[in-house]
Amino acid sequence: MVARIAGRDEKALAELYDLVAPRLLGLIQRILPERREAEEVLERVFVRLWKEAPELDRHQVGASVWMTLAARSAALERLRALRGAAAGSAPALVLPSRAWLPRRHEARGLDERQALLKKVLRQLPKEQLAALELAFFGGWSEAELAAKLRQPAGKVRAELRAGMRFLRHRLRAVLGTWAASL
Repeated sequence: MVARIAGRDEKALAELYDLVAPRLLGLIQRILPERREAEEVLERVFVRLWKEAPELDRHQVGASVWMTLAARSAALERLRALRGAAAGSAPALVLPSRAWLPRRHEARGLDERQALLKKVLRQLPKEQLAALELAFFGGWSEAELAAKLRQPAGKVRAELRAGMRFLRHRLRAVLGTWAASL
């Protein structure tokens, strides 16, 4: 489908929209609860896909994973703007290098392994899961998390690192070697 979009096939873009837009909108709304804001971000993600499809196709990147990361990044950018974050107070959100993203054939099995992913997340201690969710879906920095959770910054940093180590270890088994860079 990415190859067709790269070839400027609008029907392929519409088909992909029908397949992934509901899930992406759900992710975006977890970050930006106001539907109008979430829909604007979703539209920006598809515009960006339209522009970058030739490059994604050339690198054989799975569109659904790329779009999920793009949706999260765009939603967090918008959330920070809505919070009134001062310019330069947070690092720019950019998508990671395509080098670590799963290739199309690797990404196809992700939906099938979704139950395993949820099980891995449920294995995290509650403090680690709470800190990771706030960081991932809220875009909070360690200092902001410490204030929000009323915990020392060192403890929050340790919880985040422990949670990420745990997830990396478990996700390697669930998703394969590409997840080692997550």
